[in-house]
Amino acid sequence: MIEVKDGLVTNIYDGANTNGVLGNFISSCKYDRNGNLWIMNRERPKPIVVKTPEGKWYSFDYDLSLSNSQTYKFISTMEGNFWHVSLRGSGIFVWNQDPEAPESSDYTSFAVIDRSLKVLNNDIFDIVQDLDGTIWMGTADGVVVYDYPERVFKEPMYARVPQIVVDGYLKDLLEGE
Repeated sequence: MIEVKDGLVTNIYDGANTNGVLGNFISSCKYDRNGNLWIMNRERPKPIVVKTPEGKWYSFDYDLSLSNSQTYKFISTMEGNFWHVSLRGSGIFVWNQDPEAPESSDYTSFAVIDRSLKVLNNDIFDIVQDLDGTIWMGTADGVVVYDYPERVFKEPMYARVPQIVVDGYLKDLLEGE
């Protein structure tokens, strides 16, 4: 990983200068609201890595709930949680962590299902949170949304397929796209 300031390379990070936690396959990285840099690091025993503003490095495996080969893309939400979408249709992994207090972690994983427990589509290609807080996901069969992501650690999460009127008929948004 390369750190650049004012157009100049200031640091190059690898396993040698990160306590061995950083590898060569970084799939995604984001800053949280506290200035911590979170990194999805494929092919590592602990695939979630964080660099604190003070320059400390930590890594997490969440009791092997997240496979190191599944790391792909994640977002940091308004609530301070991280929503991670996995490769190969493995669904969603959500975590919240204070890097210096591992015992304070919350995490969960779930499939993309609706209220009737029907699996909608676990092949997720993109994820974003809108300004109202809703999580939107682009799947292999259209769009799904999670309306109350702040409840992720308190109750089961159910996806909803947004609908629009086309030629007088109600249709799923981007169905089949």
